[in-house]
Amino acid sequence: MAKHEVSAETVSSIVEYIDGIPIDDKESLLAQEYDLNEIGLKTLCGQPFDWERVEIRGDKAYYLPPVAHNFRGITFLRNGLYLGDLKKNRFEPSQPLALAIRKDEAEAVISLSASDERITRYLKGETLNIEPEEAAHKKGWHLLCADGYPIGFGKLVNQILKNKYPAGWRV
Repeated sequence: MAKHEVSAETVSSIVEYIDGIPIDDKESLLAQEYDLNEIGLKTLCGQPFDWERVEIRGDKAYYLPPVAHNFRGITFLRNGLYLGDLKKNRFEPSQPLALAIRKDEAEAVISLSASDERITRYLKGETLNIEPEEAAHKKGWHLLCADGYPIGFGKLVNQILKNKYPAGWRV
């Protein structure tokens, strides 16, 4: 199976957990899996990533805690780890996801020294120029790390990392 192909098993397990999403938006779930595969997320907090724990509420995706009871339908302040947003058949990873991932849990990582001036520019909300050898892939979502610690996501396009750092957190 190619790197970004989605198996029929995976599709059916995702579709089983659709909660309140119109049929036309089912492609959004596949986009979410594609984009998480693009980041190269295989584990989360040291455990294998389990698609059966992903829940979609509106246009937001959450990773539910591993509990033995079915709490679907109950309203919570925090549904679990906020993975990101489903927007126009694509997935945008969230800042909480970036901070929950360890550098070694993602494949698409750009790791810079904390003293690199681009880290400060990223924290100010600016786009960054990235050399080809610094990025894991030529394009797509990358986790930006400072000395191995994750600070946020950016989308790499033509060696420019477009900033996804939350506006309210910027320096």
